[in-house]
Amino acid sequence: ARGGHMVSFEIEGGRAQANALTRGAPELAFAPTLGDIGTTVSHPASSSHRNVPLEARAAVGITEGFFRVSVGVEDIELLKSEFTKAVAASQAVRAQSRRA
Repeated sequence: ARGGHMVSFEIEGGRAQANALTRGAPELAFAPTLGDIGTTVSHPASSSHRNVPLEARAAVGITEGFFRVSVGVEDIELLKSEFTKAVAASQAVRAQSRRA
């Protein structure tokens, strides 16, 4: 049987890296809220908690690099591929910002 799970993770960097990660996985739906059978990626700092002051977000661990992922029923190889591309896109933005 296939099921889903919820995971969260944090990447280094700011909003530019977060945006790049989200755009870097085009086959995964970006969702401001979670609740589908397909894998969704949520970035609380720009969605559910966007109106929460930075200090309050930081107090509960919601940084610009924090993501929530609701893992759906897709083939694991698709998920690996998409997250590999997403992380690479985020790292590329980070590398560019370091050179600037």
